[in-house]
Amino acid sequence: MSGPKVVRVVTREELLAQSHALLARMDQAQAHWLKSVATEDGDARAQAAARREQLLALLASDAFARFNAAAEREITFLHDDAERRHEQAAVQRAQRSATRLRSRQNALVLLQALKDKGVGLQADMQQSLDAVAQGEASDAAAQQALAAGFQMLAPTPQPVALSSAQMALAQRLAADSDKGDGAAPWKRQWLDEQADARLQSITLQLERLRQLTQEWSGQKAFVAAFEQRLAAAIAEPGNARRSMLLDSLQIELASAAQDAKAFAALHQEAQALLDALPAANQEMRVELQSVVETRQLAALQQWLASAHAMQQAAVQAEAAQHRRAAVLKGLAALGYAVHEGMETAWLEQGRIVVQKPGQSDYGVELAAAPAAQRMQVRAVAFQAQRDASRDIDAEQLWCNDFTRLQNQLASEGGEVLIEKALGVGTLPLKQVQLQEAAQAGRASQAHAPQRTL
Repeated sequence: MSGPKVVRVVTREELLAQSHALLARMDQAQAHWLKSVATEDGDARAQAAARREQLLALLASDAFARFNAAAEREITFLHDDAERRHEQAAVQRAQRSATRLRSRQNALVLLQALKDKGVGLQADMQQSLDAVAQGEASDAAAQQALAAGFQMLAPTPQPVALSSAQMALAQRLAADSDKGDGAAPWKRQWLDEQADARLQSITLQLERLRQLTQEWSGQKAFVAAFEQRLAAAIAEPGNARRSMLLDSLQIELASAAQDAKAFAALHQEAQALLDALPAANQEMRVELQSVVETRQLAALQQWLASAHAMQQAAVQAEAAQHRRAAVLKGLAALGYAVHEGMETAWLEQGRIVVQKPGQSDYGVELAAAPAAQRMQVRAVAFQAQRDASRDIDAEQLWCNDFTRLQNQLASEGGEVLIEKALGVGTLPLKQVQLQEAAQAGRASQAHAPQRTL
């Protein structure tokens, strides 16, 4: 048995609130993930929905610890898979973009070479190459026009007699060139190896930036500014200046994409916080929108710090209210005189004293700060002139009642954890004047009805 104790009370309502907050985070992560999943990918969507139903079953059975662990794993998976899908899509778009840009650059070089060589072009050929140079031709049309144009630069071969072996080789090469995209496998590999790594990097960063800023106001103009600079660099005739422009653009795009990624992550966190603060939702939503429009990472970080503090205070206040209510309900069930308004008095004064009818000399003091997780509980005496030999009996009786209180809260899905305890009789009983105890127990009866946080 033990005397004065420092305990931590965890109620079912507190555990349920924590799990519901985690469920809201998971749903928000799933909504973000769904944006990365193709509509036709029904299997992935069905599997995610099934996993959510399994987690809801855990929550419905009050398996809070198992639910929380599984929900955290699901949030991590959804985040990582969304990142993977977004990156995969960006890479695919970047590859197509790089191919078009290389075609434009090749068309510009080809047109200048044909002009320098004095090769006259028919109107349809001129129109086709101009369309490629301006980025208006399809990939297939661009490849066809470029092939025809470069053929015009090649010297006309003189007819020669071919041996049977040479003719057979030519036929095999011709057969290879008719497959797929019109280039033999060895030639396609050579072309891939010659791809401009810098151009690939630029187009990939550009597509990442497009994805990360899709919810920004003015996003199209923001991304278009980089696209215009890229087009201008590609069209630059001087190799040295073109290289300098592309280097500069590559550095700026990488920095912009990195900042946008950090901003997007914080924005997603901010949206989740708004869902956790329904009372302040409208006002804070307007404030958040104004912060987002500034695109300032520091401003969003400051907003998040303030919102986190507000959320934490609200969560702690609500949890403390549930703890006070649960303890008083349990004590009432054990026969202690619990009066209306005691919970409010406890909140305002930081302590109350309860007693059992018929035990006029002793009571129990409960002390805790308004939003504290821990509380101190101890038996107290009301009379200075008393038989002190009964003090140990009073402590032992309270210790027995405390064990019953623990069992009762456990049966309701909560728990009372002892973090520190002194032995029975280790310290003299604290003396509380009976008038003081009455004030601590009934001070708020004259106040407004009990409030909640």
